[in-house]
Amino acid sequence: MIRIGVCDDDMSFARQLGSMLSECFDKKAVGTDISVYNSGEALISHHKTRAFDVVFLDIDMPQPDGFETAKLITRLSPNCFIIFVTSHNELVYDSFMFRPLNFVIKGSRKYMSDRLGQVTDQLILQIRQNESLILENSDIGRKAVLLRDIVYIESCDHDISYHIVGKDDPVVVRSPLSEAEAKLGEYDFVRIHKAFIVNLRYVFNIDLSNRKVRLRQGTDLPLGRKYKDFVDKSLTEYLRRTR
Repeated sequence: MIRIGVCDDDMSFARQLGSMLSECFDKKAVGTDISVYNSGEALISHHKTRAFDVVFLDIDMPQPDGFETAKLITRLSPNCFIIFVTSHNELVYDSFMFRPLNFVIKGSRKYMSDRLGQVTDQLILQIRQNESLILENSDIGRKAVLLRDIVYIESCDHDISYHIVGKDDPVVVRSPLSEAEAKLGEYDFVRIHKAFIVNLRYVFNIDLSNRKVRLRQGTDLPLGRKYKDFVDKSLTEYLRRTR
């Protein structure tokens, strides 16, 4: 269940946006709890009681405006996703300092519906990778790792190594790679080789002729011959959903 806050000083528009979001998520069979507000103050008050996973914020509101509200929400909950909604295209660039997940320009219902379909696809991907995986070995005990922080998984003999973003040493767990593949396949992790699984969010490009997967960190991983068509298709679909 995704908790969503919608805030616009035009309550009629806020309700319409909430209804359109509900329709988008229903089509994707994703449960939501959507609350609608006409002031940043009311949104923040309810967020303090029970935090939202994502907020859709009108930028041009009476104080606190959308930017100020975003600043307060982020301070309270750094992992809450911010999506700005505005009829002022020129304000989109000013919003980048708040690192929003995306933005929606107000327009016709048809345009808004199409745009929200794209944004909710991206949102679902991001929220799913905010889930945790429990890893355990004799060195670290039990440790919760966010899926979004796992760059790739490597198999060696009977162990698998989880390579974590920002960490020099991987977390090594005694387990077959097939078990990780079955567990993480629905979260945009793809088997690229008999010994490697990669998180698609970190793939920079695929070199099909030399059978390599280039990661955003600059690492090259081998691409198995029997996996290359599936990996190429999976990355293409992933990029379309996150555009």
